[in-house]
Amino acid sequence: MKRIIYILFFTILILLGFWFLSRGFLIHWLIEKKANAFCNRNASEFYIGDVRFLGLRTIQISDILLKPKNGDTLLTICKIEARVNLPELFLLRRRLSRLSIQGLNLNLQKLSVDSANYLFLFPKPEKNSSQSEVRDREHFTFYEKADNILGTIFSYLPKETFLLNINVNANLLGECFQVKADSVFIKNRRFKTQICLNIGEKQNFVNVEGKVSRRQKTFFCAIYKSSPDKVQIPYLKTRWGTKIEFDTLKISLDSSIYEGDLIRLRLKSQINGMILENKRISSKEVGLEKISLDLYVKFGNDFVCVDSSTSVEFNQIQFNPYVKYDRTQNKIVSIKVVKPVFEAQDLFLSLPRGLFNNLQGIKVKGGLSFRFYLRVDMENPDSIEFDALLKRHDFSVTQYGNTNFSMLNDAFEHVVYENDDTVAVIVTDVSNPGFVSLDKISPYLWHSIITSEDGQYFTHKGFIPDEIKNAISANIKNKKFARGASTISMQLVKNVFLNHNKTITRKLEEALITWLIESQNLCSKERMLEIYLNIIEMGPGIYGVKQGAQYYFNKDVSKITLPEALFISSIVRRPKKFKYLFGPDLKLKPFMDGYFRFVSGKMLERGYITQADYDSLKPEVSLTGPAKYLLSVAVDSIAKIGRAH
Repeated sequence: MKRIIYILFFTILILLGFWFLSRGFLIHWLIEKKANAFCNRNASEFYIGDVRFLGLRTIQISDILLKPKNGDTLLTICKIEARVNLPELFLLRRRLSRLSIQGLNLNLQKLSVDSANYLFLFPKPEKNSSQSEVRDREHFTFYEKADNILGTIFSYLPKETFLLNINVNANLLGECFQVKADSVFIKNRRFKTQICLNIGEKQNFVNVEGKVSRRQKTFFCAIYKSSPDKVQIPYLKTRWGTKIEFDTLKISLDSSIYEGDLIRLRLKSQINGMILENKRISSKEVGLEKISLDLYVKFGNDFVCVDSSTSVEFNQIQFNPYVKYDRTQNKIVSIKVVKPVFEAQDLFLSLPRGLFNNLQGIKVKGGLSFRFYLRVDMENPDSIEFDALLKRHDFSVTQYGNTNFSMLNDAFEHVVYENDDTVAVIVTDVSNPGFVSLDKISPYLWHSIITSEDGQYFTHKGFIPDEIKNAISANIKNKKFARGASTISMQLVKNVFLNHNKTITRKLEEALITWLIESQNLCSKERMLEIYLNIIEMGPGIYGVKQGAQYYFNKDVSKITLPEALFISSIVRRPKKFKYLFGPDLKLKPFMDGYFRFVSGKMLERGYITQADYDSLKPEVSLTGPAKYLLSVAVDSIAKIGRAH
């Protein structure tokens, strides 16, 4: 027995001696093997100057270089020292007790969307990949993804990390910026440093501090300015047309809990003094004093969910959203928000600075409550479920802000712009010879426009939920904005109070102003329709139905016939394209027969026309006004093109 023990002892001693004498060679061979495999897989070049051991458990690697083949150098590092935790090593765990990196230089170069010196790090799947490989890549579980991310962040995090002389230089699609840090220390789970951020000629000094726990899988990071200027996030402006600046940003992962096939995370974020610029959101700079998120996120095998324990604070408004993406059977997206009664003034005080200009300074009293529900089967959009309601509770407006919306009841000047130039000024009163009261407009005309544009105009309160639902469904199926859900009330608000920039916030302001006008009965439906019919575009440089009747049919608007009314209603959405409704023979194209029958059928159902009107209707109109000359020119041009071919 003693002999066996001696043999084992000396064998271990010999192995340890062999390891001690050859460990430098072995670790160099192992790193080179891994580096070569990486380079072959990612079409890159990886160089190491020297690898050696310092003492028993510290590895030193010097003069490191990484670059794509035939591309600019991506990364150079003067020296890395990694200290291994021996007990962890014996348990085959790849964890470091200490990591030191000196002289890290990261050089990011992106000359075009498809040309950058770091794209080799993200190789695209091979075209000849087997179906099973493609299926394996696509059929991941959300649990696995979340687990992999958490594992990557926390499993390999050393107990102590020291970064010295860090320098990042970037030229991304022409935007140049530099990030420099003299030192970053993570010790006793805490870190703190100052970063110098240069974007073009602008220099910012940014403080970064926080803490991280590998065992508890939690972290906290705070980024805040240490100079008068706000902290700007680079590259967003160039790549996505978005500029974001802020005073303070805090991000944290407060807990990560594993429960069988479920991972629960609690994520927090808060941003103060934020400024946002994005033309799709707003044509103006947007100021947000405070946004706070407290997210409870669940990852299952086939779903990811933000549950209703989540809290979102937006200036003075707080709500609890529920969002779920479930692919157990089909890909289903569910969103639900229920906001019990709250002080109505808080909503208007929370509107971002630089947006909702018409509502700035408004004072209200009473309360509001809100509910929103949306469920979409992405593979069957027609099955969409939608509901939304902003409800009043002793609500009233006590003082208007920048705009008094009751102005609709009085005469006012409506200015029409095209490409930022004033093209028309319309006084909305009969004192203006170009303005016509509703009772002087042919009933055929305004009934056909209502039927075509907004069949429920006299019964809805500004919105038609079914139309919104149908619009969402159509846009999902077309994978673009293909259909809107604007009512005549919303179109009037857009034309009178707002610009025509197609931004997200303009649509929100349009909805909120429409809700105020309709819910408070600030203006009668008849007066709103009268204004609408007098200011809508009817053709090139033609505004209002009175001008439209003259332009197309050379007659007073009170004399418009049913076929003429149906024609005018058909061009409301695209008035400058009217000539495309006619064929070479100057007659309406055949597809217009379907439009005439559909709209007139609805008018008959609602009692706007008689059965005799419907039976005698023919889809025929003859342009007798100035429009006929433009139509003749267009037809002649098309004929000449046809003869040339």
